[in-house]
Amino acid sequence: GHTNTVSSAITVSDSLYLNAGTLAAGTNLTMGSGSSIVRVGIVSSTGGFLTGTLQGTNSYNVAYSGDTMTTGSEVNNSGLNNVTVAMTSGKTVTMGKSMSLAGNLTVSTGILSSSGSGFGIKLKGNFVDNSTFTCNADTVTFNGTSGQTVSGSTATSFYYLVMNNSAGL
Repeated sequence: GHTNTVSSAITVSDSLYLNAGTLAAGTNLTMGSGSSIVRVGIVSSTGGFLTGTLQGTNSYNVAYSGDTMTTGSEVNNSGLNNVTVAMTSGKTVTMGKSMSLAGNLTVSTGILSSSGSGFGIKLKGNFVDNSTFTCNADTVTFNGTSGQTVSGSTATSFYYLVMNNSAGL
C-alpha cells in the first residue's frame, strides 16, 4: 500500500477516514475534541493504517468497520474516548496496541480479539458486547470512578479481569 506522510502539524476537527494505505503522522497529527478516526477494512487491502504518535489530550472516538485489520496508533493516546467495532460478520479487529478508554467499548458486529501479546484494555466506561470478544490471555481493567456495566446480547468472557473501581460494576 501507499504511504502518505504528514509533514507539518494538522488538527482534525471532525472525522479522519482511513480507507487504504498508511498515514505516517509522526508527531504532526492532533485530534480535535469530539472528533473521530474511522478505519474501514477493504477486502483487497487491510484498510487504512495510522503510524506515529497522536498529539494532545482532546477527547476523540475510534470506529472500525469492514474487513479484518489490526489496531494501530489510533488507540494509543490519552484522549481516546469511545471505541466501536462494527465489522463485517466474521471479520476481526486484532489489538496491536493497548487501549485506555475514557468512555465505552462497544462490539456491535464482528470480532474484537486481544492478541495475547500483553495488549490490555483499561476502561473507564462501559463494556457492551453484542457480537464476539476474544481475550487471549490479556487483561481487561475496569478503572472508572462511577458504576460501570458489562452488557450486550452476547455472554462475555475475560481471561484476566481487574476491578479497580470502588463504585463497582
